[in-house]
Amino acid sequence: MWPLADAALAKTPVRLFLADRLDRRLVVLNELRAGLSERTGVDVRLAYSLKTNPDPRVLRPVQAADWWVEVISDAEYDLARRYFEPGSIIRNGPVPGRGDRAVRWTFADSEGALAAAAPALNDEIGLRLRPNGGQSRFGIELTDDKALSRVAALLRSAARPIAVSMHVQASVVGKKTWRTLAATFLRQSEQLARCSGAPVRVVNFGGGFEPHDLDVFLERDAEAHIDMARGKFPALEVVVLEPGKALVQDAMALVARAVEIRRRGRPEIVVDAALADLPMARYRRHPVWARRFDGRWLQLVRGDGRILGRTCMEHDIVATAVDLPSWIEVDTPLLFDACGAYDASMAHRFGLG
Repeated sequence: MWPLADAALAKTPVRLFLADRLDRRLVVLNELRAGLSERTGVDVRLAYSLKTNPDPRVLRPVQAADWWVEVISDAEYDLARRYFEPGSIIRNGPVPGRGDRAVRWTFADSEGALAAAAPALNDEIGLRLRPNGGQSRFGIELTDDKALSRVAALLRSAARPIAVSMHVQASVVGKKTWRTLAATFLRQSEQLARCSGAPVRVVNFGGGFEPHDLDVFLERDAEAHIDMARGKFPALEVVVLEPGKALVQDAMALVARAVEIRRRGRPEIVVDAALADLPMARYRRHPVWARRFDGRWLQLVRGDGRILGRTCMEHDIVATAVDLPSWIEVDTPLLFDACGAYDASMAHRFGLG
């Protein structure tokens, strides 16, 4: 399963880039995207959420696969421009971008940002809306008639079609709640278009899907949302999704070594990795593999054991509820799979001097 040479494991912890997995994932998602575009008659675009993992080994194949990219800062924009043309870059987030950085769309996150962006030269003026009933801190609120009137007036003065965006993570709120909030977002966008007279040309549903959930959404559920959008927005041309972890989560793994075995009471092992290397371990389970003395890798099943990190932090526990076979000993390599998203981009040096 993991034919790793001993030389690759000479210094642990070490993060492995699994290029073949990323390439296969791009093929699968491109096929699903193309099928959705064909079924709906709308140009469906995938824009990689760069913050998820800005590794150049990710960005190069993403660009080659004809994806766009979504950035949230000037620094991310500058990195994206090494690989993507301005027409393939989307700007989101609470920090307004500088006007000298050309993008396809900037989605304003507040009324102030919208007012500042209105004079820009984009074909459409973009804004992110906060769906009523959601808990997100992102997007413009349209909770009363006064707010709606203010935003509609800004759009009328811009005299251009609009691009609307939402930010709700399906992996956090759940698929059912996401569908409800997406429908609310479309109704709010319709109301705004009616009040402003500005046609909606672009709908951006954002990202936040787990890999399997995004596949199911593109294959089965997205068509209904796009049909709903087409019914509300006759001028609709483009629908955007912003996959991040749904693309890269399985594209990296982390290898560590056991440095202490504890068998009294609850079985535990200490490894030379830490939460600093796997910052998402507190929020999601990683598949864990251990290499036997004969070189075979076996996946650890559920049990009552824990894998502890190397630091003196109480919460430095990188895996729980795992069975720890008796053949695991000091220096046994352990592999933590599916850590190519925020486990990679949010990792940091800690406890190493």
